[in-house]
Amino acid sequence: MILLHKIDQQRNENKYYSLHIQPDLFGQWALMRYWGRIGKNGQLKIDTFSTLEEAQQLFNDLKKNKIKKGYFLVMD
Repeated sequence: MILLHKIDQQRNENKYYSLHIQPDLFGQWALMRYWGRIGKNGQLKIDTFSTLEEAQQLFNDLKKNKIKKGYFLVMD
């Protein structure tokens, strides 16, 4: 699980983005994404994959994209 933040007071940005991989009940892997404004309830999206490697690939791509967009790592 990782937690990313993007804070820019001038642009009123106070966001979080979290990624987590875990097995589901059907023998697949679930990549869960949570995002929203820090301190508020956010949104959730779940993608399922047949292999851990596929889930890990999207996990790494999303992490890389968020860091490029100005998010910083809070928890790894």
